[in-house]
Amino acid sequence: MTPKVPELSLIAHRMNIGCPGVSEYNQVDNSLEALSAIIDYCEKSKPKRLKGIELDVRLTKDNVLVAVHDPNVRTMTRSRVARAVSESTFKELREHKVVDSPIYYKVLDKRALLLPDNRRTRQIIQEKMKKECHIPGAHDLFEALARKEYKGEIVYEVKGDGNVWDASAELINEYKDRLNIVAKGYDEQGILRLGENTGVRIGLLDAIGILNKRPPLNAEYIRRMPFSFYSMLWSKVNPEILTPFVENDKELYIWTIDSAAHLHMVLKRLKSGLDSFNGIPAKVNLITNIPELLGEYLDSPEISSPYIKKVKTLYKEIYEN
Repeated sequence: MTPKVPELSLIAHRMNIGCPGVSEYNQVDNSLEALSAIIDYCEKSKPKRLKGIELDVRLTKDNVLVAVHDPNVRTMTRSRVARAVSESTFKELREHKVVDSPIYYKVLDKRALLLPDNRRTRQIIQEKMKKECHIPGAHDLFEALARKEYKGEIVYEVKGDGNVWDASAELINEYKDRLNIVAKGYDEQGILRLGENTGVRIGLLDAIGILNKRPPLNAEYIRRMPFSFYSMLWSKVNPEILTPFVENDKELYIWTIDSAAHLHMVLKRLKSGLDSFNGIPAKVNLITNIPELLGEYLDSPEISSPYIKKVKTLYKEIYEN
């Protein structure tokens, strides 16, 4: 059997593009506006490394699937109105315009001060923080993607518990023949059941601490469980954890890669795996809020920054030798 040529692809986290200076491309996470922007971006720019988009889905009190990350709109409204998504109807949620979570993005903005590409990443964050929108229904997003005949991968991340799994199965089954959908979540049994009920590729999301509801990922678990892919924090990538991905042809999604520095650190970790056992996963996908910038760092011949040159050199050592 001919060995697979390793691939490094990008996934737009919460449907973000990350394009400094193009305000209309920097929209609120998981919004219809973000979806419209990324469809337009893909049609015009045809980014070769952008494999697809990721979106977060929760269930409302009246059983409507909505695309939203946080469990309560308090963290996403300027007035900080307290309203849990699971305890609100879709109509009640639509009474409020939401913004990108200040808690999350202010941390990113301050952290960016320490990074080599801080000016560009902070410009993206500041443009995003000016925007506001209504929380969209997941069905509306899927319908818009289907109408546009979107061919990229859609990484459907399930948030919450209870009926969200059955509702997600119904939505995915409605669109799986028209869209390229894969699903992931923290809940091992929930995501396994979703795979059984839909037949789409499923993956386990590895997080921090109690969110996992199970022991942390290790090599033996990855070998044993029937998931097609695993999604993990970049700092958890090491030679031991990479081994079963290579041995069992599992796909790896790494989050969240939001600067040249993060990209460099991930490449160093992949290189350590290559040096340890002469292999890396055939498919590695970097989940990022700035796919436009990361694609530029990896592929543009015009970058003159010494740090980006170091990133490109490391990439070539791993993927082009």
